[in-house]
Amino acid sequence: MVLAALTLAVFAAWVGGFIAIRLHQPRVIGELVAGLLLGPTLFGAVAPKAFDVIFPADVVGSLAVVAELGLVFFVFLVGLEFDLDELRGQGSRTAAVSVASIIVPFTLGVLVAPWVHGQVGERSDLRSYAVFIGVAMAITAFPVLVRILDSLGLTHTRIGALVVACAGIGDVVAWILLAVAVAMATAGSALDVVRTVVLTAVFAVVVLTVVRPVLARFERPGLPVIVVGTLLAAWITERIGVSVILGAFLFGLVVPRGPIAESVDRALRPVTTTVLLPVFFVTVGLATQVGSLDTVQLWLVAVVVVGVAAVGKILAGAGAARATGESLGSALAVGSLLNARGLTEIVILTIGLEVAVIGPTTFTIMVLMAIVTTVTAGPLVRRFLGLGPPGSSGDRSGLVTPSADR
Repeated sequence: MVLAALTLAVFAAWVGGFIAIRLHQPRVIGELVAGLLLGPTLFGAVAPKAFDVIFPADVVGSLAVVAELGLVFFVFLVGLEFDLDELRGQGSRTAAVSVASIIVPFTLGVLVAPWVHGQVGERSDLRSYAVFIGVAMAITAFPVLVRILDSLGLTHTRIGALVVACAGIGDVVAWILLAVAVAMATAGSALDVVRTVVLTAVFAVVVLTVVRPVLARFERPGLPVIVVGTLLAAWITERIGVSVILGAFLFGLVVPRGPIAESVDRALRPVTTTVLLPVFFVTVGLATQVGSLDTVQLWLVAVVVVGVAAVGKILAGAGAARATGESLGSALAVGSLLNARGLTEIVILTIGLEVAVIGPTTFTIMVLMAIVTTVTAGPLVRRFLGLGPPGSSGDRSGLVTPSADR
């Protein structure tokens, strides 16, 4: 039945992605929604017997292994898309927007976390829960953001350069904060937390200062070397006590740019996005139970969480952009783009669920938040910039990136 489940996952992801593109949304949103519909939210509720046949416990266990591979290689590809050199010297505008769009939503997440913790009946440690919610509020989905910019025709504009740089800086900070949150949740004492954080920092330094130069000396490291390196880095961070995704992300950062990165991307991206990620979406769908939000109180919590996440991110990014010289419309567009959480958010939530920082109800609420903030990003940007309906070509001359302060 594993093959049947895999076939259904890949087909559903393809259909969902096709529909999303037709609706002028990122493909990943359609794939994610398709995964959710294959879970207990729809398939399990409408056809419970068929659901039990296709997704019995042993099949779900097998899918979890495939999903973790998908997670590791997806995060590696996210790291591969980053260029640390391009984040240097981005200017005061980028620094201001980056800091504001991280600190404000993170702080709001920490502040609202105790209330959410009590309302949903979480049993996890409140401190690690609060840090985790703050991280989830602060994240921006870098890969999805790039694709939203491309669909809007804003990739090579001033706004495009600004939000890409801000999202890159923000996500690096978010991965670090996530490591702290996971360490707080899994370590037994304050000393264990310090140990985990120190070992993580040492590993990051080794990867950036030792592994990066070694890889750079290879004219063209073979794909097996990259795959083994990614899996090894993921295993090391897991053993340290954080998450496999941090190791995979760091290894992706240090793969030499140029022909090497391009060949690795061409080799890994098709199988990752076509086969492995759809399985990950199904495992997310199996863990997401919208039906569990069965009271007005829980739906109120969901609305508050979405509202706090959106308002905090949009206003923080827009306020900083406006203060550094952007027009009101452009500033609001910047905030709206940074508000897209996308698949990166789902990855973080999955890690939180695995290490029991959050429970199923919080997971479901935060998944809904990720979908809403990502789906609304494109339409909000079009409205604020007056770009017109999807497919039209608006005037973007005022948004072209100057060569100075990006």
